[in-house]
Amino acid sequence: MKTKLLIIIYIFSLSIYSQKIDTLFVTVDKRYDFSKERIERYNKAENLFIQKIVKQNKEIEDLTPEEQSLLENYDEMQDIWSPISEGCSWYCGANYQVKASSALPDTKKNTYKAENVSDLNYKTAWVEGVKGYGIGEYVEFTFPKSHPRITRIIFANGYIKSYNTWINNARVKTLKMYIDNVPYAIIELEDIYAEQYIEVPPIGKSPDEINYGIDSERKWTMKFEILEVFKGNKYEDTAITEIYFDGLDVHCLAKGTKILMANNNVLNIETIKKGDKIKSYNTIQNKFETAIIKDIQEIKHKELIKITFDNQKTIICTNEHPFLSNQNLWFSFMPQKTKNEYKINKVYKLKNGTILKTIKGNIKIINIEKIEEDTLTYNIILDNNKQTYIANDLITKSGNQIR
Repeated sequence: MKTKLLIIIYIFSLSIYSQKIDTLFVTVDKRYDFSKERIERYNKAENLFIQKIVKQNKEIEDLTPEEQSLLENYDEMQDIWSPISEGCSWYCGANYQVKASSALPDTKKNTYKAENVSDLNYKTAWVEGVKGYGIGEYVEFTFPKSHPRITRIIFANGYIKSYNTWINNARVKTLKMYIDNVPYAIIELEDIYAEQYIEVPPIGKSPDEINYGIDSERKWTMKFEILEVFKGNKYEDTAITEIYFDGLDVHCLAKGTKILMANNNVLNIETIKKGDKIKSYNTIQNKFETAIIKDIQEIKHKELIKITFDNQKTIICTNEHPFLSNQNLWFSFMPQKTKNEYKINKVYKLKNGTILKTIKGNIKIINIEKIEEDTLTYNIILDNNKQTYIANDLITKSGNQIR
């Protein structure tokens, strides 16, 4: 009997440890440049932007050719130490906590705590705190059930605030990823001074799957365990500067925005629902088509803009939201952010005097005002073959263009 029991236990254990999970290989994205020259140029451009654009309220065209050249890559003054742009993004709805199995003790100059891996700051890093290379150490994220879903996980691998710091400390070679402590995947990272990411099927619940009465207090976890490292030239400590995310359930237009339906009726954005048919504009063939709403989500935002036109009509949106001009070009208040989020090759800056296309003709912007208070906003996701819809008569991009 005892022998049979041992055999059963052995078989059961073997089945658990022999479970095969996927191995995911990263895609290498932008390379880092935190050289002394780039930092000095950025600081100079930032000072110019604050003094001339913000304090003196000048336009780019009012600056000297040298000043314009300095600012040409800083049109929204994206902080070079932050991995994400300002304005609306997946992080507008992010609300998670992070902890680690260990951390190197802080010094007078640096901290190495778990929170550093999610502070969206390239200057700081989580560094494990055990002897050796930290094999088996982990960092764990805790999300509420109602959290926006994740489709991309991005790694700033190693201590990347400078190339010397990066090469002197150990970097992760292999991570084991868990969802609610159940193995999900093995992640193979590259030993390269660059951003790298993996794409995953949506992780988490969509808004229409959430039972807010029951799920509001429930949470789920995502854990990354160090399995193997690339050794540092000087230190055994293994560092990860950032693990951050992108995904679905982002939000762009304010409550009350009028959406043109397929039957030519107009409904407020907050009243439309999944499966509804709306008008879409084919920018290649210059004709209207029917699109089906795959999903729509809502959330409160603080940093929005209100655009007023020469016919006194307005629209309230997040500052990276794109609109089609009378020349079939895309414009937004934050072009670089729009290019990144919507995957548009060329986006121009919205400003007073910009002429946009509407279903009733052209319209001119006469004022752009920032809105700071909490405002309820919505994001429309269309079927895969459609990219645009009509909001307050304007032609705009669908949220499914966001990564």
